[in-house]
Amino acid sequence: MIEPKAPDVHIFSLTPVPRLGTIILGTILKERGFDVAVIAEEIHPVKDEYFEDVQLVGISSTTSTAVRAYALADRLREKGITVVMGGPHVTFMPEEAINHADYVVLGEGENIFPELVEALDRGETLKAQPGLVVRGEEVHHIHAQKIKNLDDIPIPDFSIVMGMNDCKVRGTRVIPIQASRGCPFDCCFCSVTDMFGRKFRHKSIERVLQEVERFNSKKYNIFFYDDNIAADKKWLKELLREFVKREMKFSWCAQVRIDAAKDEELLDLMKATRCQTVFIGIESLNPDTLKAMNKNQTAEEIKQGVAAFTAKKIPVHGMFVFGLDTDTTETLKGTISFAKYSGITTVQFLILTPLPGTRTYKELKSQGRIFTDDWTLYDGHHVTFQPENFSPVKLQEMQVWGHNKFYSLWRLIKKFMKGKFIDAAIYAYAKNINRLWKKSNKFFMNYLNFMSISEELTRRIKAFFDINEDTRVFSRVELANQFKKLTFSQEEIKTIINNAKITIKDWYEITEDTIDSVKHQICADKLKVLANKSLPEVELKQELKKMDFKQEEINVILNQTDRKVKAWFEINEEVMENLKNKININRLKKFSNQVFCTFIGSTERSSQSGKS
Repeated sequence: MIEPKAPDVHIFSLTPVPRLGTIILGTILKERGFDVAVIAEEIHPVKDEYFEDVQLVGISSTTSTAVRAYALADRLREKGITVVMGGPHVTFMPEEAINHADYVVLGEGENIFPELVEALDRGETLKAQPGLVVRGEEVHHIHAQKIKNLDDIPIPDFSIVMGMNDCKVRGTRVIPIQASRGCPFDCCFCSVTDMFGRKFRHKSIERVLQEVERFNSKKYNIFFYDDNIAADKKWLKELLREFVKREMKFSWCAQVRIDAAKDEELLDLMKATRCQTVFIGIESLNPDTLKAMNKNQTAEEIKQGVAAFTAKKIPVHGMFVFGLDTDTTETLKGTISFAKYSGITTVQFLILTPLPGTRTYKELKSQGRIFTDDWTLYDGHHVTFQPENFSPVKLQEMQVWGHNKFYSLWRLIKKFMKGKFIDAAIYAYAKNINRLWKKSNKFFMNYLNFMSISEELTRRIKAFFDINEDTRVFSRVELANQFKKLTFSQEEIKTIINNAKITIKDWYEITEDTIDSVKHQICADKLKVLANKSLPEVELKQELKKMDFKQEEINVILNQTDRKVKAWFEINEEVMENLKNKININRLKKFSNQVFCTFIGSTERSSQSGKS
């Protein structure tokens, strides 16, 4: 069983803890007599030698890990290994996933997956059915039946997880436990309700106690993976009373809604049982945004709730979402300011992400506002759609700026001076994560920068050229002038002029095969612009100067053949190979059109993930 690693750094990189899906399924198979190992790439690498005698591999994928999951699946299937995929992403994208797997499990897999494995072990095959998509058969979207009684799920056997003992924070081992599933609320950007339902299902008190009693020591921290552990406050209070009664020594943390703070008895019990942190989806302080999210809470309730938690000295990790159509620069600044001065201990300012299976995805997709399907970017830290009131780059900059303001050096120093050394260390870590993110995402920011200017650039291009006229041929001078006006760099122009019988005519008709052969290094928008026109040499030279070409570069252009910028798409493969090492890829990426840039970005990130 494999759980692929997230593609980029994030705030939880400090505490790499595996998700429970693969562990639970692995435990079921182990209890039925199968040899099982679970690899969570966040804590242990995948090595080829692990699969020498393996017959079947299950891969669980979220959206941001889908590219890595597909790459692993393709590699394993080439070895003759049967691959079964499951998890939130493939549940909502089975047509995509089945191209990389033999089987895809939809929804909760505790019943269908073991049944599939046992059938294959007997030499049988299963037909497509609710919860199971089979390669070569018609794809459906019918999920597996949800588990009615969570007590029927076995207690996770962490001994099958490779590297599990390494899941430590400051010497404390972090243990994932799931006491419930489902959420009665229905936020527009969340796929939990479609994956696990709106009905809140919880394990019995005795069953939860049975799971946590194994870790009744101060060296453990229980991380409850529940979507909202306080959805049933009465049940949670009963559970916590048992923690007190049985003198549980571990600390714990969990996700809750802000309305949990309205129950003072619950807060007292949380404090008494060493609740280390509550993770709260606050999302926004903008009333219009809260309404648009279907959050069913007010800004005043949020303020009161945070104050109530902090009064009990229960640390709050606030999670906020930027980018809804109701958001503006001022409302985001207001949210960031609240986070700084409200007493919240730590934050995540997340970008609204159109995850498959959510209303947000369906709406933005239908409106044509999603500009990339590079799933590695769907992690809450990258803009993947066109916001209403921001350029994509502006929204991204607001998120980065928000983290810089919250985790500022001055705030870090203040934490240290007050003796809050752990908080100071977390701030230092968060600052470093922000720095690493900016470093590893320079291309992405260039991409967003281009998108912010592409509309204006296109307008100017169309105003300059009559793209329907094909009677004039560009002279060398005219050609260089046009390149310069279109902000081609000198190196780009030199490469183009030196390697082809240029006359960029009918670029619109270029085929996908040709685009692929260019290796993503020719800027589509700019080349399009030069179609169907030509300039006399004198004008070309003038235009080159206007575009800030150096004299030697102009000479290179003018001294080449009588180039007409015609049939660029006819350049042969050899020329394309020569171009690979000559074109400034970063500048080309920056100024390419949206579709082309998306293609570049997707390919580059896929290659980083091991996908050729």
